[in-house]
Amino acid sequence: MAARCETAAKWIYESSGDGAANRALRYDDAMAVLSSPGVRYGDWQTANDRRGALINEQERFRRGEARRRFAITGHAVRARAARERAC
Repeated sequence: MAARCETAAKWIYESSGDGAANRALRYDDAMAVLSSPGVRYGDWQTANDRRGALINEQERFRRGEARRRFAITGHAVRARAARERAC
């Protein structure tokens, strides 16, 4: 794998590890609010927004977009460090 260790570890953590598990728990909490019969509209809307954000975040990691973003960020950090060492 051409990625830095912390980049690959972060992607694994977020795509299928504890990060994904934590998102699943927050998703379940939001779904519990959405399925409550007496929930106020503002609470329902907040839970629905949170649910959508969690779905989008998980899909980003599942598709690997976040991994590419982390790799690009890591490359930019290494390039900047190399420029600073050259000065």
